[in-house]
Amino acid sequence: LTDTKDTLRDGKNTMIIFNALCNRASIEGGISIRTAREIEHSYMEKIEASETISQLQALKNKMLEEYVNRVREIQDHGNISKEIQGCMDYIKTNLQKSLDVDEIAGLCGYTTYYFTKKFYKEVGVRVTDYIKQARIEYAKIALISTQKSIQDISDALQFGNRNYFSRVFREVVGMTPAAYRERMGR
Repeated sequence: LTDTKDTLRDGKNTMIIFNALCNRASIEGGISIRTAREIEHSYMEKIEASETISQLQALKNKMLEEYVNRVREIQDHGNISKEIQGCMDYIKTNLQKSLDVDEIAGLCGYTTYYFTKKFYKEVGVRVTDYIKQARIEYAKIALISTQKSIQDISDALQFGNRNYFSRVFREVVGMTPAAYRERMGR
């Protein structure tokens, strides 16, 4: 790594290397290659979009936390079958699309009834609740890392309307999306 005399560029280069190392470690920790690559790509864009060293530092902390949490989730759920894990990955990578439980069950080759029972048994939550929780986690990241309006985030995550999004967000997080954004300093 060469010193470019541009502190921000040097910081970005260091973060790119750190992202690649976290990515490799997460794959070794059990995350699917596809999921790990999607996380890596997402952070590459955020690294390049950063305008200050303090933004890079905050991004580094978020990135490390996401990689660690994803590995921990895999390891905590070691009893989750490959099929259900694949469905969980599918859900997380398609949060901005309309997700239909029948369609997800079909991806696993299961009937809806069998899939919902198996998912609950292995994961400990209903599929619909898992989707809702994953969308809220995504919304938390969007609220603090983008300038998108709460309405735009709600629409992108298929919540239907802002009031429903705010109600679900408050149930999961304990505060409204606006309060969360304000508290997290965005």
